[in-house]
Amino acid sequence: MIGIGLGLFQSPNNATVMSAVPTDRLGIAGSVNALARNLGMILGVSFSTTSLFGIMSAQAGKRVTTYPLHQNDLFISAMRLSFFISAILLVIAAAIAFERLRQGKKSKA
Repeated sequence: MIGIGLGLFQSPNNATVMSAVPTDRLGIAGSVNALARNLGMILGVSFSTTSLFGIMSAQAGKRVTTYPLHQNDLFISAMRLSFFISAILLVIAAAIAFERLRQGKKSKA
């Protein structure tokens, strides 16, 4: 899934960013693009993990800092809700990306 997502998004995104930059600034643009990509991945994993453990803690009624042994239901329930939150954020991000694409096509026409 990650490979498909990166293949469908990353290459066109990189091409769009790099084509909008003067040739003497391509190195800087590539570096900033890589920084944004890596920062996004780090923040995504951090947010997902934080939400997972926050949800488990709320459901358990106590602070959970590791995998809850012998409480698989707690983990699965929290994971399901964490994925749902991530899916909502994904839909919002996709809507923003499609809107930008639509506006870009309007301005070229």
